[in-house]
Amino acid sequence: MLGTSAMDALTEVRGSAAGCAIYGFVGVGDTARSSRAMQTFILNGRYVKNAFLSQALDEGCRERVMIGKYPVCALHLTMPFEAVDVNVHPNKLEVRFQDERALMEGIAGILRASFEVEPMRAAPSLPLPPD
Repeated sequence: MLGTSAMDALTEVRGSAAGCAIYGFVGVGDTARSSRAMQTFILNGRYVKNAFLSQALDEGCRERVMIGKYPVCALHLTMPFEAVDVNVHPNKLEVRFQDERALMEGIAGILRASFEVEPMRAAPSLPLPPD
Protein backbone atom coordinates (compact mmCIF):
# COMPACT_ATOMS: atom_id res chain seq x y z
CA MET A 1 0.00 0.00 0.00
CA LEU A 2 2.72 2.51 0.99
CA GLY A 3 5.75 0.73 -0.36
CA THR A 4 8.38 -1.35 1.35
CA SER A 5 10.30 1.64 2.72
CA ALA A 6 7.26 2.76 4.76
CA MET A 7 6.76 -0.67 6.34
CA ASP A 8 9.41 -0.01 8.98
CA ALA A 9 7.55 3.14 10.05
CA LEU A 10 4.17 1.45 10.53
CA THR A 11 2.88 0.35 13.91
CA GLU A 12 1.10 -2.99 14.21
CA VAL A 13 -2.39 -2.79 15.65
CA ARG A 14 -4.10 -5.81 17.21
CA GLY A 15 -6.97 -6.01 19.67
CA SER A 16 -10.68 -6.29 20.24
CA ALA A 17 -13.32 -3.98 21.64
CA ALA A 18 -17.06 -3.39 21.33
CA GLY A 19 -17.53 -6.80 19.67
CA CYS A 20 -14.95 -6.06 16.97
CA ALA A 21 -11.56 -7.69 16.40
CA ILE A 22 -9.00 -5.42 14.74
CA TYR A 23 -5.70 -6.20 13.07
CA GLY A 24 -3.51 -4.12 10.78
CA PHE A 25 -0.97 -1.35 10.52
CA VAL A 26 -1.06 2.41 11.11
CA GLY A 27 1.40 5.08 10.04
CA VAL A 28 1.82 8.39 11.87
CA GLY A 29 4.50 11.08 12.06
CA ASP A 30 6.40 11.31 8.76
CA THR A 31 4.20 8.60 7.25
CA ALA A 32 1.00 10.65 7.67
CA ARG A 33 -0.50 12.17 4.51
CA SER A 34 -2.37 15.34 3.61
CA SER A 35 -5.55 13.40 2.70
CA ARG A 36 -7.43 10.30 3.86
CA ALA A 37 -6.76 8.52 0.56
CA MET A 38 -4.32 6.11 2.21
CA GLN A 39 -6.79 4.87 4.82
CA THR A 40 -8.03 1.37 4.06
CA PHE A 41 -10.66 -0.39 6.16
CA ILE A 42 -11.59 -4.02 5.48
CA LEU A 43 -14.70 -5.19 7.34
CA ASN A 44 -15.43 -8.93 7.34
CA GLY A 45 -13.35 -9.27 4.16
CA ARG A 46 -14.90 -6.33 2.29
CA TYR A 47 -13.45 -2.86 1.62
CA VAL A 48 -15.68 -0.26 3.30
CA LYS A 49 -15.88 3.45 3.98
CA ASN A 50 -17.22 4.91 7.19
CA ALA A 51 -16.73 8.35 8.73
CA PHE A 52 -16.79 6.90 12.24
CA LEU A 53 -13.88 4.58 11.42
CA SER A 54 -11.86 7.54 10.12
CA GLN A 55 -12.75 9.54 13.23
CA ALA A 56 -11.69 6.65 15.46
CA LEU A 57 -8.37 6.51 13.61
CA ASP A 58 -7.92 10.28 14.04
CA GLU A 59 -8.76 10.07 17.74
CA GLY A 60 -6.43 7.16 18.41
CA CYS A 61 -3.55 8.91 16.61
CA ARG A 62 -4.37 12.48 17.64
CA GLU A 63 -1.13 13.25 19.47
CA ARG A 64 1.05 11.61 16.83
CA VAL A 65 -0.05 13.41 13.66
CA MET A 66 0.58 17.05 12.77
CA ILE A 67 -2.38 19.36 12.15
CA GLY A 68 -3.48 19.08 8.52
CA LYS A 69 -2.17 15.51 8.18
CA TYR A 70 -4.00 12.19 8.47
CA PRO A 71 -2.70 8.82 9.63
CA VAL A 72 -2.44 6.09 7.04
CA CYS A 73 -3.75 2.63 7.75
CA ALA A 74 -4.63 -0.80 6.54
CA LEU A 75 -7.01 -2.15 9.18
CA HIS A 76 -8.97 -5.39 9.06
CA LEU A 77 -12.06 -5.48 11.26
CA THR A 78 -14.10 -8.58 12.05
CA MET A 79 -17.45 -8.34 13.77
CA PRO A 80 -20.82 -10.10 13.77
CA PHE A 81 -22.75 -9.49 10.55
CA GLU A 82 -25.87 -8.44 12.46
CA ALA A 83 -23.93 -5.51 14.01
CA VAL A 84 -23.37 -3.96 10.56
CA ASP A 85 -25.83 -2.44 8.09
CA VAL A 86 -24.39 -2.79 4.59
CA ASN A 87 -27.49 -1.45 2.85
CA VAL A 88 -26.44 2.19 3.17
CA HIS A 89 -24.84 2.48 -0.28
CA PRO A 90 -25.80 0.72 -3.56
CA ASN A 91 -22.25 -0.63 -3.98
CA LYS A 92 -22.14 -1.70 -0.30
CA LEU A 93 -19.09 0.58 0.20
CA GLU A 94 -20.52 2.63 3.03
CA VAL A 95 -21.69 0.85 6.16
CA ARG A 96 -23.41 1.78 9.39
CA PHE A 97 -22.82 0.15 12.77
CA GLN A 98 -25.34 -0.60 15.52
CA ASP A 99 -23.29 1.14 18.20
CA GLU A 100 -20.99 3.52 16.33
CA ARG A 101 -19.95 5.47 19.42
CA ALA A 102 -18.81 2.36 21.35
CA LEU A 103 -16.98 1.06 18.28
CA MET A 104 -15.24 4.41 17.74
CA GLU A 105 -14.11 4.58 21.37
CA GLY A 106 -12.95 0.95 21.28
CA ILE A 107 -10.88 1.38 18.12
CA ALA A 108 -9.32 4.61 19.40
CA GLY A 109 -8.37 2.80 22.62
CA ILE A 110 -6.80 -0.10 20.73
CA LEU A 111 -4.78 2.34 18.64
CA ARG A 112 -3.53 4.24 21.69
CA ALA A 113 -2.57 0.95 23.37
CA SER A 114 -0.67 -0.15 20.23
CA PHE A 115 1.41 3.02 20.31
CA GLU A 116 2.21 2.48 23.99
CA VAL A 117 3.76 -0.90 23.14
CA GLU A 118 6.19 0.71 20.69
CA PRO A 119 6.37 4.37 21.79
CA MET A 120 9.59 5.26 19.97
CA ARG A 121 8.49 3.71 16.72
CA ALA A 122 5.22 5.59 16.87
CA ALA A 123 6.77 8.96 17.66
CA PRO A 124 7.35 11.44 14.87
CA SER A 125 11.01 11.90 14.00
CA LEU A 126 12.63 15.10 15.21
CA PRO A 127 15.38 16.94 13.35
CA LEU A 128 18.85 16.51 14.81
CA PRO A 129 20.52 19.61 16.22
CA PRO A 130 23.37 21.07 14.17
CA ASP A 131 26.90 20.02 15.12
